[in-house]
Amino acid sequence: PLKPENAQLVLEVKGGGWGISDLSEDGKKLLVAEYVSANDSYLYLYDLEAKKLEPITDRKEKGVVQSAGIFSKNPDEIFYVTDRNNEFSRLAVLNLKTKKTEYLTSSIPWNVEDYDLSEDKSTLAFVTNESGINKLYILDTSTRKYMPVNLPIGLIGGVKFSNDGKSLYFSRSAADSGADVYKMDMATRNIERWT
Repeated sequence: PLKPENAQLVLEVKGGGWGISDLSEDGKKLLVAEYVSANDSYLYLYDLEAKKLEPITDRKEKGVVQSAGIFSKNPDEIFYVTDRNNEFSRLAVLNLKTKKTEYLTSSIPWNVEDYDLSEDKSTLAFVTNESGINKLYILDTSTRKYMPVNLPIGLIGGVKFSNDGKSLYFSRSAADSGADVYKMDMATRNIERWT
């Protein structure tokens, strides 16, 4: 059972805003994010067995915003959002061994603002800000292809898959309505308002 007395300190850092982004499936590695400012944040990999913190992104590279990373189905890859070498923040996959990055949303000339990966890591939902209007997309992680979800114009946030991956929850607000919670059935793409 998880009890406060069972907790142990694994990493202590000074200054800035630090947070754990994800834990690898084998429980041996942590993805750690350092938030320096609105324009600068960096990702690190912490090996729990070796007790070693190593940078994933270049600390010397200024003006690059990285979102909190998530381990993909491949344990050597992470999904994250970055504006590196681009005007807009793009969803990307970084190979931790080769350090090569594949940008997945370059064809969308807008910022990716939010995303979530299903528990089985087969599907990723992401939200873009397209001239002040949010759009929701669903990405197949094996093919890296994505499709938009047909929603009325509005603001979308808080995308989160259910544990079984069969549903996606999100909030949506519009000029004529406040924020409501919606549930999308991933198989049928049927959307139901919950609040």
